[in-house]
Amino acid sequence: MIDSFYPLSFAGCFLTHFRKLRFLKQTNLIVFYKLGQSFEALRELSIGMALPDVILHVVPAHQFLVTFLLQVLDMRLPDSTSAAKRMLQVIEPFVSSPFQMGRTLTQNELIEIINSKQAFEQDFERETHNLDVFTVTPKGIYNTRDLIECAESKFPENIRKVFPNQTILDIQQAGRCLAFEVPTACAFHVCRAAESVILKYYEALKKKPWAFRQRDWGRYIEELKKERALDAITSRLDEIRKLDRNVFIHPEKNVSLEESPFLFELCTGVMYQMGQEIIRLTS
Repeated sequence: MIDSFYPLSFAGCFLTHFRKLRFLKQTNLIVFYKLGQSFEALRELSIGMALPDVILHVVPAHQFLVTFLLQVLDMRLPDSTSAAKRMLQVIEPFVSSPFQMGRTLTQNELIEIINSKQAFEQDFERETHNLDVFTVTPKGIYNTRDLIECAESKFPENIRKVFPNQTILDIQQAGRCLAFEVPTACAFHVCRAAESVILKYYEALKKKPWAFRQRDWGRYIEELKKERALDAITSRLDEIRKLDRNVFIHPEKNVSLEESPFLFELCTGVMYQMGQEIIRLTS
C-alpha cells in the first residue's frame, strides 16, 4: 500500500488526513489532466538511459500518481487505485535515495514501467464511468459554494451566537438542499430552523420557555403578539404561514425549484430580525 512506502512523507500524512473527511469533496479535474501530461514524458524513456535522465522523466508521473490517489480516495475506482499503487512501486526506485548514479535503465525496467502505465490507463478508462462529476448551478443570487459549505454564514457572527445549535444545523442542511436542487427538503429544514428561532424569541420575550402543548405557526404568532413582539416580525411570520407552511413538511406535497430560494430568503430574513431582537432582549 502507498502508506507503507510513504510512512513519513507528505503523501502519507495527507492520505491519513483525507480518510478522516466525511464531507463532500470537490473533484479537481486538473489532477487527471496533469497526470496524463506526466505520462507523456515516460514515452521518451529508453534502454540504457542514464539514471539522472530517467529521474527527470519519471518524477512528474510519480508526483501526479500520488496526487491522483489523494484525489480518488473514497471514489469507486478500485482497479485504478490498485494499478496506480502498482505503478508507484515500479518507479519508486528511481526517485528514492540513495541513488546509484552510475547505473542505467535496463530493458526489464523499461518494460515494467510501460506495462504498469498501460495497465493503469486501461483500468482508469474503464472505471471513469464511476466518477460522479457534476456541475452545481447557481441558485438565485446565492453563491453555490457558500450554500454547500457554510450557509449559516448568511448571518453575522453575533446573530449566529444566539441561535440554538439545531438552527445552525438546519440552515446548513437547507443550504445544501437548495444547492443540490432538493427543494422540498430545503423547505423542511429552513422552516424548522425558523421555528427553533421563533421559540427562542418567545423565550426571550416571555422570560421562560414555550409551555403550550400546541406547536404550530398560528399559535406561535398569537403568543408572540401577546408578548408584544415586533409587528415586522409577526407579519413576516404570518406571510410565511399563509404560504401554507404545513405543505412544506407534508409527506405528500412537493416544493418546486422556483419556490425554494424564495422561501429560503423569507425564512432567513425573519430569522435575522428575531436574532437582533433576542440580542436586544437578553443583553
